[in-house]
Amino acid sequence: MTPKEKAREDFKRALVQTTRALSATPEVEVSFGGEHASVSGRQAKIPLPARVIDREAAMVARGEADGAALRLAHHDAAASARALPKGAEAQAVFRALETARIEAIGATALRGVGDNLAAALDKSIAERRLDRLDA
Repeated sequence: MTPKEKAREDFKRALVQTTRALSATPEVEVSFGGEHASVSGRQAKIPLPARVIDREAAMVARGEADGAALRLAHHDAAASARALPKGAEAQAVFRALETARIEAIGATALRGVGDNLAAALDKSIAERRLDRLDA
């Protein structure tokens, strides 16, 4: 294993441990893949960190992992399903507000989590070209 590969594996291991700690769910199964983090039951899927992990890539990866961990810790799927409004647009707004609520809890409690979440959000906005007037 090259030093860069070792550094990447160490970083992935740190993401797994941080996700478990922040979610307060030590038994959570963390896997890597996909474009954005997702949570299902006690499983979190986090995007694979870039091959070269610079400061920005590290913050984005941490932000995705932190978002998944916070969802595990603070989202109640049953309560959310009961409160889900009718209509696709209303549901999209409801889900966005639930994500904002969950992430605000972590960002308020831990400044570094807020910084990481902001980095992940900035990347998502840029990828979707929402930072442009012509979007």
